[in-house]
Amino acid sequence: MKNEKKIAENLSNATGLQTIVDKCRQNANFTLMLVHFMDINGQFVNVDRAVNLLMSSSAESRRELRSVYGLREAFPPVPIPSKVPQYILIAVLLFFVISILSMCIWCRQRNNYERKLRHISAQASTVHTVTLGRGGKQTCNPGYGEIPIISRHHHPPPAPPPPTSADLQSTEL
Repeated sequence: MKNEKKIAENLSNATGLQTIVDKCRQNANFTLMLVHFMDINGQFVNVDRAVNLLMSSSAESRRELRSVYGLREAFPPVPIPSKVPQYILIAVLLFFVISILSMCIWCRQRNNYERKLRHISAQASTVHTVTLGRGGKQTCNPGYGEIPIISRHHHPPPAPPPPTSADLQSTEL
């Protein structure tokens, strides 16, 4: 390409680095160049550093690149963010939500069980007998019976009344 050497020379002057053109393609409206830069010691220079040097340069070469060859403002390449940390974060949050819901369900069932147990205990302390089977007036099924329950405040049965001394007469026939 006819302008390749002139563009590479202007890039070297603007950045202060050695410019090596890897590929150059000229289209109708623009020229696309693939280049890499080397410092004085022959070490490759990071792309971000080379672009920053080019864009911050105030050399005549940069102005020529912009006015004659249409150099556009360049920004250092931004790496594509990985979605792996997002997936890990979502998995951890989901684990905590499931754990909290499980604990809430367990606590609610436990409280319901304790409430029912207290209710049954309270009924048992006030009722002396429990009828097995269905409540209400029904015909007695001999398979069901009553189970006596001793309450906390059990009173002994009252003593029988003392015998009365009445004159008993026997009648003989």
